[in-house]
Amino acid sequence: MLRQEPFKSDYNKKVSGPPAHRGKLLRAATNIEDIGHRKLPRSHRFKEDDMVSLVGERVPSEKEAKEAQEEFVFVLMESNRAIEAGNSLVLRKGQAALQQAPFDGPGSYKIRITLSQFREAVWPSRHKVFFGVNYGATKYFGYLCEASEYDGIFMVAQVSSAQPTARNPVPITGSTSRIEVDLALSVEAPRINGVVKCSLSVLLNNANVASDTAEISSRDLLSGSGLRL
Repeated sequence: MLRQEPFKSDYNKKVSGPPAHRGKLLRAATNIEDIGHRKLPRSHRFKEDDMVSLVGERVPSEKEAKEAQEEFVFVLMESNRAIEAGNSLVLRKGQAALQQAPFDGPGSYKIRITLSQFREAVWPSRHKVFFGVNYGATKYFGYLCEASEYDGIFMVAQVSSAQPTARNPVPITGSTSRIEVDLALSVEAPRINGVVKCSLSVLLNNANVASDTAEISSRDLLSGSGLRL
């Protein structure tokens, strides 16, 4: 998920996310709480066979292989309308790149995210971008990224729908107009009380530089909107 804070010029932004493992979500918008959630078609529901595949080794079927490829695709959205789909998208203010196929079961997922200030030599100091996980109309958790006062150094802070104020900022090295990190999502099996624990980490050069946890309802995961990056 990507979020773009309001600023004077309508800068373009290029997002590229060739997955390192399995796909996820990106998003851009003026205010994340105001983003309408559109339920995209689900490729499948969580079934007992899916749980078996997490612990057993077997050759995936042709249908499963196709579904895995669909998880790598993101849909460019504007005003709840799909514009295009792909792995590399140019976002403008008010647009969002949302994972096409949701995660609706426990597992570990990883993707590489590239945020580039398209057509600009330097990342604007007032330009903030959110990337993370969406699991409902106004439910999200992830990180807010912005440039620091030093060229090539970005600050990444934890934010969520439960705690929208940015917290625990950490510096991450990039270039003057570009940052590239790995985003790792871990989803545990639902507990007996219906709580699902999730962890979302930011990795740079295979080193964990930021990590946060969130608890969601099993209804959101198994029968709701699922998790989308």
